[in-house]
Amino acid sequence: AKLRQKIARFDQSKPVALVKLLDTVEELAGVPIVWDLDRVDDEQLQKPVTLQLKQTTVGEILDTLLKQVGLERRTVEGKIELLPRTEAVPRPWRLCKNRRLKGFPSESLPRQ
Repeated sequence: AKLRQKIARFDQSKPVALVKLLDTVEELAGVPIVWDLDRVDDEQLQKPVTLQLKQTTVGEILDTLLKQVGLERRTVEGKIELLPRTEAVPRPWRLCKNRRLKGFPSESLPRQ
């Protein structure tokens, strides 16, 4: 519910490590932000981020920050859990018997 809290302005124009801003967002959200060190690497947490938003929400601030480093969130048992973004991992394409790639419409493939 606190993720929907309106924020008039959030300005972080100087690059700062994501992990430092997570403390601020955690205070605004009023719930702990957690992550599994086996799934979220330190490089992502230390990556410099910037943000300038007006008429926003705590959730939008968090989502915008996470997008910059390839993470997403889910709410579990009153906590916000950070995870690698599923779109950031390319899906392996398999060749079918007719040599068309799964996942693409056949008309998008070049004619042979």
